[in-house]
This record gives sequence, C-alpha cells and structure tokens, in this order.
Amino acid sequence: MKQGSTAGVIDFEQMHSADEGERLNFTKKLLRIAGDSPDLLYPYYNICASLLRFHEGIIQWAGIDTVGMLATVDHEKKSLVQIPILLKLLRSGSLVTCNHAIYALGLIASAFPDQRKMIVNELVSIGANRFETVESNELVSAKLIETLATMGPEIQSYPAVASDIRNIAERARGPAAQKAKMLAAGLGLIVSGHSPH
Repeated sequence: MKQGSTAGVIDFEQMHSADEGERLNFTKKLLRIAGDSPDLLYPYYNICASLLRFHEGIIQWAGIDTVGMLATVDHEKKSLVQIPILLKLLRSGSLVTCNHAIYALGLIASAFPDQRKMIVNELVSIGANRFETVESNELVSAKLIETLATMGPEIQSYPAVASDIRNIAERARGPAAQKAKMLAAGLGLIVSGHSPH
C-alpha cells in the first residue's frame, strides 16, 4: 500500500497523475468517502486540507468540499484553522470556488455553533453582485440561501441575514428567489408582496 492511502480505500498519489481521468476518479472517490464515511478520512485531514492550495480547480474544489464534510467528525477542531483559507477562497473571484467555499463554510458553521455567527456574517457579506453576470450572481445567491437554510431559525437574529434573505427574495429571479422566499417564510420574515405564512 502506498503512503498517503486511507487503508487501501483511496490513494492520494492519484491527484498527481498525468491522466486527467484518474484525477477525476480520485476526486469522485474522495468526495464519496468524505460524504459517506468521513471518519475514514479524518486521520488524513492534513492531506485533505492541503488540497485547498492545489492549483488544479477540480482537485481544489474536491478538497474544499472534503474539508467541509470532515467538520462533522472534527473532534480536534482542525476545521477552525481552515476558516481563514476558506474565506479567502470565498472571495477568490472564481464562481465555482466561491460556491464550494460557501458549502464548506456552511458545514463548518453547522459543526461548530460557536463559529456560526462569524461565518454567516462573512457569507452574507459577499454580496449579491459579486460577479459580472446576473446568472453568476444568481448561482451564488442560490448556494448562499441553500446553506443558510441548513442552519436553523437562530440565523434570523443575525442582523445582516434577514436583510440579505429579503433582498434575494425580492430581487433575484428563478431558483435563488424561490429558495429565498421559502427560507423567509420558514423564518417568519416578511418579503414584499409575500406573507410569511
């Protein structure tokens, strides 16, 4: 067995393969294990976290998601060290990287309630017009609303959150607006032209 493998479950050397298909299979397997059995990957947390600095998008994006999923079993609180890196990735200017960072930060906020307010405020601060196209901003807004919806009713007490949910519900279109309206209704927030119940 090669060094860097999780007891024969995954070979981290595959991320350096010259074969694009092998790298893609590595990311799929990594994400499957992180989602189904994060405890198997947790002993290799540092290797997974090192993927946040990987220069190939697909490997980095898998690393971002994996770090988020490992927060569910992070008894050593290693995730807390990754928050500043994920916040930098959140503001990287890359739509895909931003969405993956929103997802991972949401999982960390759920796993570490004492970090939730700070993370939520950072997520909301990215703004609805961060990207050049309406479509890109819609995707980010939809991912933000999906993430906020996982955090429970306490988020409505965070000053910027209620305002941001209302803004997305009123100004966005398509799935982002629909998700924001559903979340607003669930939190009892009044949105222009919509009753919370």
